[in-house]
Order: sequence, then C-alpha cells, then structure tokens
Amino acid sequence: MDLNVYRLAPNYADNFAISKKNGPESIFEGQALANTGDNDVGRIYTNFAPMPQNEYGQRAYGGFLPTLELYNSYEPGDVRKELYLTGDYTTPAGVKVKVDRPHINKYVDPSGTENNNSNNWPYLRYADVLLMYAEAQNELGNAQEAATYLNQVRNRAKLPNTPAATQAELRQAIEKERRLELAFEGHRWFDLVRTGKLVTTMRAKGKTGIQEYHVLYPVPQRERDVNPSLTQNDGY
Repeated sequence: MDLNVYRLAPNYADNFAISKKNGPESIFEGQALANTGDNDVGRIYTNFAPMPQNEYGQRAYGGFLPTLELYNSYEPGDVRKELYLTGDYTTPAGVKVKVDRPHINKYVDPSGTENNNSNNWPYLRYADVLLMYAEAQNELGNAQEAATYLNQVRNRAKLPNTPAATQAELRQAIEKERRLELAFEGHRWFDLVRTGKLVTTMRAKGKTGIQEYHVLYPVPQRERDVNPSLTQNDGY
C-alpha cells in the first residue's frame, strides 16, 4: 500500500475486461492470449459461460454457477451484481438461449473459441489487499481504520459506507465483502478454512458430506513412499 503503485480501478468490471488486462489494481495475474498457436491460452470463459453455448454462440460448459443465495446477497445498487447474468438472451447469430438461473459474466471473451480464451486469471488484486488490511486492523482493535479501508472497496461498488461499528460487526462485514468482491476468484474456500467456518458454512448450504478433516488435503502417497516417516492427515 505504501508503494503508491496500485489503486482500485474506477470501474470494477475493468479488472476482468480483456482490453484492460494488468490494470492499476492488478498485482498478479495469470496471463492468457488466445488464437496464437501457443500454449498460453485460457479456458476461463468456456468453463464459466452457461451451457450449451455462451452469448457469442460458442460452446460452453457452465461448470461454475453462483447460487441464488449468493446472487441475492448483493445489496441494491451494487454494481458487482451486474456481472451475474440472469434471463434469456439472443446470440449475434440469432440463436435464442434460455438461462433459468444466474451465471458468471465476470469473464467474457467475445473473440474466443471453445477452450481458447484470452481471459487472465486474477490471483491477487489490490482490493484483496485492502480487505486484508481492514481485517488485520479490526483484529487489532482499530475499528475506524478498518472501516476506512473496507469502505474504499464498498464505495467503488457504488455502496455507502458500512453501518458496522463494533469489532464483531466489522468482522462479519469484512468477511461478507470478501465473499462478494472476490467471488469466483478462488479465495472463498481458504477464507472459510482460516476462520474455522468451513464445515458449518458448507453444511448450512446442504453440503452434508463435508467433514472437519477436509480443511487439509491428504499427504500424497508418492511423498510418503519417498519418506516413510511422513504420516497421513486424519480422515484419509
């Protein structure tokens, strides 16, 4: 933060636009460039767009879909919700496609083809850093400082300052903001694990198969073969 190199992009959607890769908010992105004949292509949009084809008539897998609960968690006026598309649409080729639930419109590549997209993957954005800092300040008892940085992220989403004031309220508000700001960027699982909320949260959503030992991966058998002193994590 003190480097004064990074800043929030004025428009949230710019972080995912192919024409604005590696923008002011980007700290670390996985790079992809489709239709080059090389192996640096991405498959993000193909996986996220709804089946059987996306808005541009390309085949898609619809492998990652938001729940209605997530979709409805965004406050009125939150511009980030616009990146979840719901309803029917017509492709440029005139094909009518029915969508009966929200899908991720965060990663779009109109010129891509199946498994050949130019979408970068955002491993670390400045918004993530601001929310980490807000969380740290809140845990140190600096509620006002925490709210200041939380509000930077909220205000960019066209939301008012947070009404949270106490440490407990801010803890919950920051956790929710991370979920909404960084949705489908690969952070939620790890946030739940490190805060000890993985099992209760997943079971509340009907994922009854989740167990306490799932907070850790199994130790690979190959590594245990190399080093017999390694033990297996509980549950595996």
